[in-house]
Amino acid sequence: MPGAPRKWSTPPKGLGRLKKRRLWLLLALLILAGLLSVALASLWNYLGVSFPLSSPTTNLTSRPSLATPGLAASPAARTKWMFDAGEPLVVAPITVGRRVYLVAGRTPLTGRVVALDLGSGEVAWTRRLDSISDYPLTTAGDLLFVGTRGGQLLALDRHTGQERWSFEAEASILGQPIVEGGVLYFASTRVYALDAATGKQRWKHEVGGQVTRPIAFSEGIVAAVSSEGDLNLIDGGKGKRRLTFPLWFGPSAGPTISGDTVVVSGDGANVQALALRGRDIPMEKAVRYWWTKLWLWDMAPKPPLPIGFLWQQRSIRGITAHPLAADAERIFLGVKDPEQTARIVALSRGTGEVLWQYPVESPVAASATVTGDLMLVGTEAGRIYGLDIASGQKVWELAVGSPVAAAPAVAGKTILVPSLDGVLYAFQ
Repeated sequence: MPGAPRKWSTPPKGLGRLKKRRLWLLLALLILAGLLSVALASLWNYLGVSFPLSSPTTNLTSRPSLATPGLAASPAARTKWMFDAGEPLVVAPITVGRRVYLVAGRTPLTGRVVALDLGSGEVAWTRRLDSISDYPLTTAGDLLFVGTRGGQLLALDRHTGQERWSFEAEASILGQPIVEGGVLYFASTRVYALDAATGKQRWKHEVGGQVTRPIAFSEGIVAAVSSEGDLNLIDGGKGKRRLTFPLWFGPSAGPTISGDTVVVSGDGANVQALALRGRDIPMEKAVRYWWTKLWLWDMAPKPPLPIGFLWQQRSIRGITAHPLAADAERIFLGVKDPEQTARIVALSRGTGEVLWQYPVESPVAASATVTGDLMLVGTEAGRIYGLDIASGQKVWELAVGSPVAAAPAVAGKTILVPSLDGVLYAFQ
C-alpha cells in the first residue's frame, strides 16, 4: 500500500559463507593456473621439451672464425695488386682457395658481391644485390651466403655467383651468417635457423624486444643481445631459450665467444662474461628480486651471483669497447678513448684480468684477424699493426695510406686490406 514502510530482507547467513568459499576457490584456481603455467614454461623452455625437427639435409659447416693459418713473416711494403671498388670498403673480405670474395657498394644500385682471383686481383664474377650488405660473407661447401639491409638472405654458387635460394626476413640482416651442421643461423629482429642447403625455415626465436646486434654461435648455442638490454642464450637445435641475463650496461656490439665463455662489451668500456651453458631456473629472477630487496633492508644475507655470471671488468676505462677477436685463452677489445685515441686490450678469458694494452693513434677497425701468434688490426689512421697475442708487443707495422674500417684477411703470404678509399690492397 502507498505510504506503507518498506521492509528490508536480510540475506541468509549461509549465503555470505558461500560467497567467501567461491572467492577462496577462485583464488586457489588462479594460483594453480599460475603454477601450471610456470611448470609448462619450465618443460618448454628450461627442460628443452618441444616438437621434434627433421634433420638438416646436409652437414654443411663453415663456422665464422677470425683464426687463420699463421703468417710466416711480416709483409714487405710491396703491393701485389689493387682492386678499386669505387666506394668505401667497410666489410672484411674472405678467401677460399684461389678466390677472394668481397662485399662492395654503399647504395642499393651499387651493392654487390665480387669474386676476385687471389693471384692477380682480376674479377671472376659480380653479383648485384639491389641492396647494401654491411657484414662479411660466409662460405660452406660450394655456397656463399650474404645478408642485406633489405632483409634478404641469399645463397649463391660461389663459383658462378648464381642464386641457389633466398629467404626474406622482416628487417635488415644483422651480422655474418653462421653455418654449422647443415643449419644456417642469422638474426634480423628475430633469430632464425634455416636449412643451409635449401633455405627452408627450421625455427625462429623471439627475444624480448628485438635483436639489435650480430649473434654469436658455439657448441650448439646461439647468443643474441636484445633491445631490452638482455643477453639471450638459445638452443641451436630447437630454438628454445636457455638463459636471459640483464646486462649491466649498454652493449656496443654483438657478443663474442671464447671457449665456454660469452663476452659482451659496451658503454664505459665495461665488459661482462657469462657461462655459455648457463640455464635459467624457474622463478629465480623473482626470488632474486625480493632477496635483493631484503638484503638492502638488512633483513637477509647477500644473495648469490646471478645464474650464468662469471666476471665483470670495469677498470679498463674508456668511452666504449667492442670485441675484435678471441682465441681459446684471450678476448681482444678495441677501446675508444677521448680525443680520438684508442687502445687494443687483451683480457683473460677465465678471469677478465687485463693481460696487456697497446695504445694506437686513432680508433681501431670493427674487427681483427688472429693468424698464428699474431693479431692484425687496422686503424682509422691507415695503419695495420701486427701484435704478438701473448705479450701485446708490436711485431710489425704497415702503412696503408687510407683509413681501415674492417679486418684484413690473410691468405698464405698475402694480406688483403679493405680501405675507406674504396681500394682492396693485396700486400705480400
